[in-house]
Amino acid sequence: MKRKAIFLLYRVVQALGSPVFLIYLLSRSLRSGAWARSLPERFGSLPPSWQQTVAGPIWLHAVSVGEVLAVAPVLEALRAQLPGVPSFLSVGTLAGREMAQKRVSHLTAGIFFVPFDFVWCIRRVVRRLRPSVVVVVETEIWPNLFREVTRVGGGLAIVNARISDRALPRYRRFRFLFRAILPLCHRILAQSEAMRARYIEIGAPESIVETAGNLKYCATAASASKAAPEEVERFLRVSRGSKLWIAASTSADANIEEEDAVIAAQRNLSGWRLILVPRKPERFDAVARKLDSSGLPFTRRTSLANPSADVLLLDSIGELSGLFAFADVVFMGGTLAEKGGHNILEPAAFGKPVIAGPHLENFADIEAVFEAGRALVRIQNGGELRDAILRAASDPDVGVRARRAADSQRGADERCAAVIAELHDTHWPRVRPVQPAFAVLWFFAQLWRFFSARDRRAKLRRMRRLPVPVVSVGNITAGGTGKTPVTIELLRSFQFASPGLLTRGH
Repeated sequence: MKRKAIFLLYRVVQALGSPVFLIYLLSRSLRSGAWARSLPERFGSLPPSWQQTVAGPIWLHAVSVGEVLAVAPVLEALRAQLPGVPSFLSVGTLAGREMAQKRVSHLTAGIFFVPFDFVWCIRRVVRRLRPSVVVVVETEIWPNLFREVTRVGGGLAIVNARISDRALPRYRRFRFLFRAILPLCHRILAQSEAMRARYIEIGAPESIVETAGNLKYCATAASASKAAPEEVERFLRVSRGSKLWIAASTSADANIEEEDAVIAAQRNLSGWRLILVPRKPERFDAVARKLDSSGLPFTRRTSLANPSADVLLLDSIGELSGLFAFADVVFMGGTLAEKGGHNILEPAAFGKPVIAGPHLENFADIEAVFEAGRALVRIQNGGELRDAILRAASDPDVGVRARRAADSQRGADERCAAVIAELHDTHWPRVRPVQPAFAVLWFFAQLWRFFSARDRRAKLRRMRRLPVPVVSVGNITAGGTGKTPVTIELLRSFQFASPGLLTRGH
C-alpha cells in the first residue's frame, strides 16, 4: 500500500475515533488532576519563551522513567559535543515527568509532555521548537510525528531501539504500517543484533539500522545521586548496624502481588530492615494496607512517623536510585510477576548483589550478560526470596561480579550522541506555516503559477532575435547592487560601436 494512502487511512481512523478519545480524556482527567493539568502540553501548547528564532535545537522523547534514565547520559554527551545547542525533552507519563525534572532538568532547555499524535498538535510543537533533530528512545513509533518532522526537513533517529518479546507479534501484525513509517527515519540505533534484526523484519531499511549498544548500561552509579533525602536519611541513621535490603519496583499481575512475597521474607529476616518501593504510584496506598495488616512496623516516606520502624514504604518518585548505595542486597521487582522485569543495571553499578525472579524478558540481552558472568541471584518463586537474600549477603563476590557486568557494555551514549550530532549538522528544517494560512497561500500560489506560466508563454511567442549583440545587466535583487555603475562603464567601453541603452524607465 502506498505511503500516502497509509497516512490518509491513519488520519481517517483518528477522526472516526475522536469521540471515544475525548471520552477517554475526560475520564482520565476526572480521575487525576495532574493528568488534566498536562493536557495543554499534550495538545501542543508550549511556553512562548521556548519559541526558537532559528532552527537547530534537539528534541528527545523518552516516554517514562526507564527511558528518561537511559537518555540522561546521551544528554550529558550532547552537552559536551554540542555545547551551544539547546535540548528539549518530552515525556509521556507523570512519573516520567517527575523523574526528568529531578534527574535531567539541568541538561535541558525545557521538559514537556509529548503531544498527542494528531497532525495539528505535532505541528504546533515543531513550529515552536524548530528542531534540527528529533530523537525517539526505544519504541515510540508515532506516524504523524515521524512524517511531520521529515516533511519540514528535520533529522529523525530512534536510539536504544528495542522490541520486546511480548510486543513483537503485534508489530508483525502491523508490518504494513511500519513499512511506511520506519523508512522516514534517518538512523535507527538498536540495543543489540537481535533488536536490529527485529526492526528490519517489521519494515526498517537495512541500511539505516545499526547496533550501538544498550544505553541503560551507561546510567550507572557515577551519574546517580548517592545522597538520600533528609527524611530517608533519618530512617537510614537508625539502620546503621543493621542489614538493609531494598525491594525495588515491585509489581503485580493477575496471579501475584510481589509485595506479598517481600513481606513474607521480611517477617523471617531477623535483624534486617527493608525499603519497599512499589513500581506504580497508584499502588502506594494498597501496599500500605498490606503492610498494616501484616503487623510489621512500617512508616511511609511521605510522613515518616516512625523512623525506627523495620520497613520504609518509599511512596515517592525519583528517589530510589540514590538509595541503592546504602543497601546490602537488592531484589528487583517485576521479575516474579509476569511483567518482563525491570532494569537491574543501576543497583549492579553500585556493586550490590541483585536478586531476580524468572521474568526478565524485557532485558534479555542484559540478563544474558549477567548470567554469563554469574552476576545475578535467581529465584523461581517468592518462597525462595528469604534464603536468596541471606545467600547473596554472605557472598561478597556477587556484588563484585554485578559491577563488572554492568561496566562491561558501556559506550552506547557516546555512539548515540555522535549520530545525533551528525544529523544536527546536516539538517536545517524549514518553517511550515499554520495550516489555514498555508491552505490560503497555497491557493494563491497556484494562481500565481498558472498566470505566470501563461504570461511567459505569450512573451516567448513575441520574442524576436536582434541583429546585434545584447548584454543584460541585472539580477534578482532590487536596489543597491551596482547595476547602474556597471552599465555606465560598459557604455564607455563600447563607445566605438555606437551602443544603445534600453531601460525600464527607472
